[in-house]
Amino acid sequence: MQKVSAVLVTYNRLKLLKKAIDAIQQQTYKVNTIVIIDNNSTDGTKEYIESLSLETKIEYVRLSENGGGAMGFNQGVRYFVEHTNDDFIWLMDDDTIPYPDTLEKLLQFGNSVGNFGFLYSNVRWIDGSFSEPNHPWANNKPIPDGTVEAVKVTEGNFVSLLMNRDIVQKIGLPYKEFFIWQDDIEFTRRASRVAPGYWVPQAKVVHETGANVAPNIMTIDQSRINRFYYDIRNALFIRRTEKGFAGLIYLAIIKVLGSVRILFSNTDHKREKLSVYKKGIIDGFKFKPSREFAKSK
Repeated sequence: MQKVSAVLVTYNRLKLLKKAIDAIQQQTYKVNTIVIIDNNSTDGTKEYIESLSLETKIEYVRLSENGGGAMGFNQGVRYFVEHTNDDFIWLMDDDTIPYPDTLEKLLQFGNSVGNFGFLYSNVRWIDGSFSEPNHPWANNKPIPDGTVEAVKVTEGNFVSLLMNRDIVQKIGLPYKEFFIWQDDIEFTRRASRVAPGYWVPQAKVVHETGANVAPNIMTIDQSRINRFYYDIRNALFIRRTEKGFAGLIYLAIIKVLGSVRILFSNTDHKREKLSVYKKGIIDGFKFKPSREFAKSK
């Protein structure tokens, strides 16, 4: 029987984490291990997890500080490789609520296709529509809603992602230095260069975000503006490693045009937003995260 580790990265979202854990326990295909990577939550997550007495084995890893989602998934993949003998890793956010048969559908498709780099779930929002921040793309365009056949894709999100142990050992760990944003894009693109990735429409999950909109620096709350630094820097790193210097320059020009758009718009906090763009573009030329590999248990 194929064994699966479900890895959830969490930070101060205990209410949602409880729902996610319960949904994992209710899977029609039984998860062998649940790994909770806690980015140093202060909302009672530690006390709750340590109090659980569940049939499913739960491993709790509390990090000494909040290193962002990228650090959490880096440590989650490392833990899977170094501390379990499971065949597959199922990576999820703490606000991901899988359907009861999500894992079963992922494994059914994986077994039917054989060789794959990753399998990406059909991520819906609370109202059943596509989760817009996680809308899958193929051939440079979004996959239409209502698609019933699996589609080859080159990237996916950590909202719900299945990979096998062999792929992880070949490509290494996610870059912890990304902090947030683009870490899952880089990781899945890395995997898709080894074996094809697929979006699996039958394997549905609900992403319980506050709103069904993709992040937009023009309208985002001031407290979250600085996050776009990581999006810009990390995207430039990905382009630099995949397309070389010419590709980097092309994307940098697009980002510069984005800053010009801010300059001539009616958006608030222009100076702060332009500073984020400038720093992200400059650092994107020199950012050099280190590739890590974990050793099997």
